Amino acid sequence: PKDRDKIMSQWIITVQPQSISNKIYIFLIGVITLFSLFILYRYFSTLIRSNILKELSETDQLTNISNRRKALEDIQRHIDLSNRYSHHLSLIYFDIDNFKIINDHYGHKTGDYVLSELADLIKKHIRKTDSFGRWGGEEFIISSPESSLDDTNKMASILKTEIQQHDFKLQKKVTCSFGITSYQKGESLDSFINRADKAMYRAKHSGKDCIVILQTKS
Repeated sequence: PKDRDKIMSQWIITVQPQSISNKIYIFLIGVITLFSLFILYRYFSTLIRSNILKELSETDQLTNISNRRKALEDIQRHIDLSNRYSHHLSLIYFDIDNFKIINDHYGHKTGDYVLSELADLIKKHIRKTDSFGRWGGEEFIISSPESSLDDTNKMASILKTEIQQHDFKLQKKVTCSFGITSYQKGESLDSFINRADKAMYRAKHSGKDCIVILQTKS
């Protein structure tokens, strides 16, 4: 019995501290793991929230396409690339014809539907590299990098036809007037957009539902 007590005493003295040390080690590992997970959670939550806020600040809430601010940023980015690499760059500026009549006759809810439906329709017929945004009201703009004036005119013709043939659930057809221009190396963002805008208004004054091209600063 004395020998057994002596052995047990030695075992308790040598083993118990090691057991306590292991528990402390496991506890610390658990704390560090939980802390790391918390840090990761906060990081990704902040990142997701930041991305959501950025997207909201760049998106037109009605049509779910780029707003004017984002469209301007995209066009400027395309201009910078065009100047650097001498690539083609074209702009399509278009407006829904007689949109005020649609609002007045059918109501603003229907007008909003037409805007949203048109945006969805356009998105299906442009390239992923194109930038498409709502400029304001019933006006829209497409920046088409590495696209010649001829190529852009063909795309605008397709868009015009698709809009004409689309069922907007109205008693009359919806049409748009298009202005097209190409970027001239070294010119400003405002000059580029204003020329496309001028082309669109010429289309309006030419009977609407048509395409006008302006190639030079005029």
